[in-house]
Amino acid sequence: MAKSFKKALIMGKVQQNDPERNYNFIYKELVNNDEDLVGMIAYSLYKNEKIKYLQKLKEEKGKICEDDVKNFHTVSQLRVKDYEDKAISLFTEVVNDIIEKKVRLTEELIKDVVEKTASPKGFINWARVITQNVLATFIYTMIIFVFLLFLWFKNSGKEEQTKAQLEEKVRSTIHLSPKDSIK
Repeated sequence: MAKSFKKALIMGKVQQNDPERNYNFIYKELVNNDEDLVGMIAYSLYKNEKIKYLQKLKEEKGKICEDDVKNFHTVSQLRVKDYEDKAISLFTEVVNDIIEKKVRLTEELIKDVVEKTASPKGFINWARVITQNVLATFIYTMIIFVFLLFLWFKNSGKEEQTKAQLEEKVRSTIHLSPKDSIK
């Protein structure tokens, strides 16, 4: 709108009473810094209202003069608090909508998880996994038991043989007959 106003001003379509145009510095009143979202929303509300006002005047009068713009600026200076309040309301509404959507999504996710685990099918899957783990642990334990049993039997025969060989060496070293006891 500013470009078309300047263009209209240059082409003489806008009546200008003052040789120097007075600018409205409402932006500085509404926006505190580059990160002031509420202030930027307030300024957008101001600009939207200004555009609608000037379009309405153009439709009614057929032209827009500088006095019309000054009048709007004067009135808008009195409405700074209104723009800020509307911006806070819009910002709060948007934030609340975002929070509500996140809460709904989280609730749906929790509901899905609960339904999957609480349903008979979910319970059956859970029970199947537990049974498989218990069975795997039992089979592993049995394999270890059989292996240890095998080692025990394998070494038990060698123990008697080793004991007999040791006794024989002791007898031959001491020169005892097989009838004499070592004990």
